Amino acid sequence: MKRLRAGELIVLAGAILLIVSLFAPAYERPGAANLDLWDTFGPAAALVALALCAALGVLIAALTERSTALPVASAVWSIVLGFLGVIAALVRVLERPQHASALCYGTWLALAGAIAVLIGSWQVIRDERPSRYRPARPLTLECATVISRDEVLHVARLARLQLAAQEIEPMARELSAVIDHVATIAALDLDGVAPTSHVLDVTGALRADEPRPCLPREVVLSQAPEASDEGFLVPSPQA
Repeated sequence: MKRLRAGELIVLAGAILLIVSLFAPAYERPGAANLDLWDTFGPAAALVALALCAALGVLIAALTERSTALPVASAVWSIVLGFLGVIAALVRVLERPQHASALCYGTWLALAGAIAVLIGSWQVIRDERPSRYRPARPLTLECATVISRDEVLHVARLARLQLAAQEIEPMARELSAVIDHVATIAALDLDGVAPTSHVLDVTGALRADEPRPCLPREVVLSQAPEASDEGFLVPSPQA
């Protein structure tokens, strides 16, 4: 319940009213049993039931949120179905099915519930949806080296970068952290450590370049269409 905001609480109240209206007396008939929504089920009653389903969808999306898109999408559909539910509830207020003489409280509950679903869904859309996960916070860098604003702007000019005013201070902290890290590496005792161009001990993957026996010259030249004692003969480009 802590995940529900004001809009979703209104939708919850509307859903409760709609659930009660499904089984409460909707119309009064003289000398006969009262009629509920299921006794007078039709297009209007179906739209009221769809508004209830949309309200439940908003609540489920809010309670099982995995992204901010799903609650907003469900609220959009709830607005549409809630609006249709309000119209359908008004139609049920005006109609008198099966020779009903008066309205019972179930009809008014359905109207109030549909209105609550519509208003609550609209409020859900208006409110900014906060994520259930805490946003990542930038790491606060504590640096011994401090780069000035002018130095940051100088480096940005050399790199052909255009920094906004609010980006200069964070960039100064990040560059200072890089310099501190380099200074930490420079302070290491590397006496006796051989220089290397790779972190791994990589050796040549090719065989040693040593002369080996090969095919005789006559055998190689015999495979060509035209050859001479000096090598292969090829047509001249200008021929």
